[in-house]
Amino acid sequence: MKNFHRTWLIAALTGAPLPLEPLPADAVALAKSADAEGVLLLLLQALKQHPQHSKIDVTYKNAVEHLARPALMAQLAMLVEQRKALQALQASCRPFLVLKGGALGHWLYAEPSLRLITDLDVLFADCTELPYLNTELSKIGYQLNAPAGSRIGLQQAFMKTGGPYGEFTVDVHWRLLNSMQFRNCFSFNELYDSAIEFLPGVKGLSLVHALLHACAHRALNLPYRHAEGVQRANCLRWLWDIHLLAAALSESQWQQLCQLSEAKRLSAPLFDGLQAAFSECQSTVPAFVFEALQQHKTKHGLSMRPFQSWPAYQWHEFRASAESCSGRLQWLKQRLWPNAEAMRSRYGHDGDSGWQILWRRFGIGLRRLFGVK
Repeated sequence: MKNFHRTWLIAALTGAPLPLEPLPADAVALAKSADAEGVLLLLLQALKQHPQHSKIDVTYKNAVEHLARPALMAQLAMLVEQRKALQALQASCRPFLVLKGGALGHWLYAEPSLRLITDLDVLFADCTELPYLNTELSKIGYQLNAPAGSRIGLQQAFMKTGGPYGEFTVDVHWRLLNSMQFRNCFSFNELYDSAIEFLPGVKGLSLVHALLHACAHRALNLPYRHAEGVQRANCLRWLWDIHLLAAALSESQWQQLCQLSEAKRLSAPLFDGLQAAFSECQSTVPAFVFEALQQHKTKHGLSMRPFQSWPAYQWHEFRASAESCSGRLQWLKQRLWPNAEAMRSRYGHDGDSGWQILWRRFGIGLRRLFGVK
């Protein structure tokens, strides 16, 4: 039934003929599927514009509208909080870029609320910017989450309690891709020089960089098969970003994308992400793009093997963590045994002892190792 829900949702979003077989008996389940895929508000808009709008059973329209009303209120609240956080970041007088939905919602989608956001991802040039960001974000209620966490991380979270999701998080990155394998793919200046200004004084990735990032971000989440809902690598929220970005590229931009993916050795994640969007959403991808990416993969021996499972991904991360054996072992040590504050922040519950936190982390690791959700 879940597969049918997804097929029906994609047909509704793309304006394609809706499946001829009977709709699911439970209209609420279909609306909840859209919510779990992160496209509920998109679906509400799409149903109003769909060629078969008049033929869609009112039961399904009502179910979507009923669930969408509180979702819209939550999104608007998130957008207000996002704007406050952006103003605080601007006050730090440090250049930054907004990543993913926080930027795409403003210039790629018809309305910012149509792109579900659950946090704000921003990219700065270096982790040395953190004290300045902490000063400004703390003024509006944010706290640095586990400030003494693992030193091998490529991002840091600032959290503020309250709001429709219980908390709002500003994830500060100092590498575009949070991966040892791809941490040096792009410099901040390289991305900033071609960035798009989508709000006064606020920039996001260019169209080409945004599509490459969307596909690479999807690939980095593929090993985490335990993830559910809007955090799944193949959820429609992220796939729809790829779909819309692909539709916006000109031929010269497609050529630039192919050249860039080869130079950055990201042809495999790009190919896989575009293939997924093309297969499921009939996204517009020129044939020469797939041909070029396939040639790059063959030429450089690139594949999706590092992303096929959590153990495979962690092995490639370990190998890429440092050039020396001692450096890799240091990375592994910090990966396996982060300090107590970081452990409690990520795995602890109120009143938990150290052993309970350690045991919970050990259990999560085992489930990931064996691919159990």
